[in-house]
Amino acid sequence: MFSFKRTDHGFEVFVKNFALKFFNKKATNSTVYTLNQKHSNYIATGPNETEGDGFLIGASILKAGVWSADCMPIAIFDNFQACLLHVGWRGLKSGIILEALRLLKKPQFAVIGPSARVCCYEVQEDFLENFESKFFSQKEGKIFFNLQRTALSQLKIPTLEISICTICNHAWHSFRREKTKINNLTTLEITS
Repeated sequence: MFSFKRTDHGFEVFVKNFALKFFNKKATNSTVYTLNQKHSNYIATGPNETEGDGFLIGASILKAGVWSADCMPIAIFDNFQACLLHVGWRGLKSGIILEALRLLKKPQFAVIGPSARVCCYEVQEDFLENFESKFFSQKEGKIFFNLQRTALSQLKIPTLEISICTICNHAWHSFRREKTKINNLTTLEITS
């Protein structure tokens, strides 16, 4: 169903007629259609849109990219189209994954890219009100959020997780670690 390979700039995943590429700090600049991301649940379906946190890749958009530093880049595939998403806790809470599943005719497979993981994604006690308790763990009196487990609970389809934490793996940009606005780029394009 898919093939996966490491590259000097990150990872590449090939699913059917799509190429999904995760670029880390070693990547050179790439010219690709991106949006002004707002941590929303809006998915662009046409080539002239400027804001949102995802793309429907298919007839109107053939290649696009999302930026992330600790949020999850997620690609969801059906037989003919795919959605590429920038998903943080706000996007999860507002339903961007559910919106992508609605846009796709028969979602079959997903990929979650490098992002903040439960080992390092520390939150404060007031954050607990946003999600069910099963998505949190405690260690040494600190609370940690499992972003990926929360996403998987919404996806409910076979999913490849690239289990790299952007906070503790210094090959990837992390807003929480670096306090910078520099991001990792994930692109998705139709290959045939």
